[in-house]
Amino acid sequence: MPAAAAAWGGAAVGVGAPATVALAAALTALLLTVVVLALPGRRTGDACGRRGPSVLPSALTSGGTPRSASGRGGRTAALALAAVALAAALASAGVRSAESSSGLLPDLVERRAVVEVLVKVVADPSAVRAATGAAIGPDAPAGTAGRAATSPPERWVVRGRALEVVGRGAAGGARGGLLLVGGRQVAELGRDQEVTVVGRLVPTEPGDDVVALLRVQGPLRAVRPPTGWRGGAAHLRAGLRTAVEPLPADPRGLLPGLVVGDTTALPADLEDAMRTAGLAHLTAVSGGNTAVLVAAAAGGAALLGARRLARAALAGAALTAFVAVAGPEPSVLRAGVMAAAALVGLLAARPGRGVPPLAAAVVVLVVLDPSTSRSVGFALSVLGTGALLLLARPWAAALGRVVPERAAVVVAVPLAAQAVCAPVLLLLDPRVSLVAVPANVLAAPAVAPATVLGVSALAVAPLSPALAHVLAVPAGWAAGWVAAVARTAASVPAATVPWPGGWAGAALLAGVLLTALVVVPALLRGVAAAVRARPRDPAGGARGLGPAAVGAGPRPRRPAPGGPDVLARRPGGTRRDRRQLLALVAAACLVAGLALAPPVRSRLGGASWPPPDWLAVQCDVGQGAALVVRSGPGAAVVVDVGPDPALVDGCLDRLGVDQVDLLVLTHFHADHVDGLPGALAGREVERALTSPLPVPDAAAGRVAQQLADAGVPSSVGLAGEQGTAGEVRWRVLAPGAGASPGPSAAGAVRGAAGGRGGWRGGGAAGGEDDGANDASVVVVLEAPGGRVTALGDLGAEAQAALRRATSTDAGAWPVDVLGVAHHGSSDQDPGLAALADPRAALVGVGENTYGHPTARALELAGARGAVVACTTATGDVAVSGGPDALVLTARRALRDGATC
Repeated sequence: MPAAAAAWGGAAVGVGAPATVALAAALTALLLTVVVLALPGRRTGDACGRRGPSVLPSALTSGGTPRSASGRGGRTAALALAAVALAAALASAGVRSAESSSGLLPDLVERRAVVEVLVKVVADPSAVRAATGAAIGPDAPAGTAGRAATSPPERWVVRGRALEVVGRGAAGGARGGLLLVGGRQVAELGRDQEVTVVGRLVPTEPGDDVVALLRVQGPLRAVRPPTGWRGGAAHLRAGLRTAVEPLPADPRGLLPGLVVGDTTALPADLEDAMRTAGLAHLTAVSGGNTAVLVAAAAGGAALLGARRLARAALAGAALTAFVAVAGPEPSVLRAGVMAAAALVGLLAARPGRGVPPLAAAVVVLVVLDPSTSRSVGFALSVLGTGALLLLARPWAAALGRVVPERAAVVVAVPLAAQAVCAPVLLLLDPRVSLVAVPANVLAAPAVAPATVLGVSALAVAPLSPALAHVLAVPAGWAAGWVAAVARTAASVPAATVPWPGGWAGAALLAGVLLTALVVVPALLRGVAAAVRARPRDPAGGARGLGPAAVGAGPRPRRPAPGGPDVLARRPGGTRRDRRQLLALVAAACLVAGLALAPPVRSRLGGASWPPPDWLAVQCDVGQGAALVVRSGPGAAVVVDVGPDPALVDGCLDRLGVDQVDLLVLTHFHADHVDGLPGALAGREVERALTSPLPVPDAAAGRVAQQLADAGVPSSVGLAGEQGTAGEVRWRVLAPGAGASPGPSAAGAVRGAAGGRGGWRGGGAAGGEDDGANDASVVVVLEAPGGRVTALGDLGAEAQAALRRATSTDAGAWPVDVLGVAHHGSSDQDPGLAALADPRAALVGVGENTYGHPTARALELAGARGAVVACTTATGDVAVSGGPDALVLTARRALRDGATC
């Protein structure tokens, strides 16, 4: 286990470091190994406890070997093994880093070039599904809401491996993983197929398992279909899809996921339900899938009278064949290796026997692929397998005292897995599922028959499609039961509860679980033991304790083999020592989690930013505007980017935004667009909307070039445009065909462009009379926590035109959060302020000579009870909460409580 921990940690650090640093660290670890092995007394005992030459008098030894020296020798061997594993992981990470930074591909990635790449597809395509259930205004066309929930996804992703690349006048071989992002044509790609793709490269973070995203921009051209055993595997998977085709939608989409991880046909609402119910692991090829298959193979061999080694060989062969069919991608290989580790432990009939194979599997996997060390899926695989090996059996024994033995096993397995995996799952979704354990208990009886029958259908499909369908029918019944459990569990009120996200939330939850499962039971057992050990006189009164009295009590019951005390009999510390260590770990996790939690940090005077449930944030970017609306974990819609790249980049970093699902640039004045490089830096931007009036000309051209260089699709925003961006549904309210420029837009006239209308600008370039302000794009954003609208720099006349055009639009007004127009200038329309009726009004404003924000603007914004906040007073200001109550949280300490 120390070797596994060293390799895991070393790989995680090494993949993000330069190659020279990682290789130098590997050399240092090897030198440490030499030093450790050269320590005096190392020959007194090896890792297996074999006897060596004694260096102490025989009177101090037991059986000819000094006990302390033997323990020291074992610790020395363990430390040396950990150093070797660390060196191997660091060296592998260094070699991988050197490979990824050599050749033509890294240079093209850094330049975000448009390239033509020969790619070998290594996984099945996955849908990036739009949010469902978002509110749509009643003025939307009939049937729109229904189509939003059932329409096919707009984007698909698939993993591939680059083989050759052509770009920027150069061509050559390429090595490295790519993540292809595109439309329906990406969805039609098949695993192990070789295709030529034209697209723009987008860099990823150092240490990622792909070197770049490839945004597909042109048609894909097939070069070579899968051949050999890969072609056979593809044929088997296609046969399973054909066999389940006549089944209802839920089992038709779920069964291939249970069998080989193919979720391309899984309904979006079922996918969401399984995530809420804690059943999403069933649709990924995981240790659970492989364990079911291995157990079925071993059990079948046992029924035929095979011995243990023969059963293990047959199970291993079945596991190898399954990995080949499911595809030797990292997640499948992880699942296979973890299942093999669990198989060793289970065949040994003692849970501890599986820990060394599990630790060896960790070392092998992180050395072969160092990027695995940073994968949440890898962490879940290791923790889940460890829970099966170490916790499931003792917990089942403990539960067996109060419930039937079989029921205890059924409950103990998902309970152990959920307990150890829940803190890691928080890194993906800041919610704790309260229905995960009962949902897994209810679904478990159907998982094994669905998997085994599904694999059987897959195997016979090439020989007899009819027989495959016969097998798929009962498998579909089992998969339908799993789907029904998921949907029912997800519909339970309070199926999930919010929890602080990130590492703080993970540490806090780990501390709570350790306290509840280890510390509290240990304290209760201690109290109970003290009460039992207290002797009583014949009259029932307690007497003083003495040596004889203590020995007079009943002899403690010897724990059953494999029970909760099985770990206590191993060398390396008593049960009491381990409990004390776990208590210290629990206390450390609780302290760390509480110290990092925003409310506590706020009371301690630390930076409490952002609120965990933030809805919208007005960034402090000086005299400018940048409004951020949350659209998912790590994702947001951004309206304007202010004048300074560093300021908007810092705000987005503080919010943890690494993906911009929609970027709205209301108009091209410097205080709204000059920060664009900061918003683009290191982030994936899915789409941009810009003003239809391209003035000032220089700024509009610069923005267009920056978006093109970053590979961001861009279009003008005109009234009526709508779509989804993550969990947010957006709709453009202005400018539109019914709008007319006000006095400040005297140089702009309305003209026709493709039947939709277009802006034709004049006036001073970049001045207040160039018409750009009143051509601001106004977008209403329907987020899960409320409705948000930013007015750009609209003047009073343009605001009045917007009011007249949308006064009866219940899908636009009122709003929960309003971005006040033009930094709080006095040029405001009272009618629009009353129509908007916001609960919170945010003013992006900095030091200026214009008198912004004006008293009139602040009075109008707060006339109907809204809380008004200005970034000059608050710094970044966040709106959080929900329909019942909104909370404004200022990043900067307020003077006298004033928010403006």
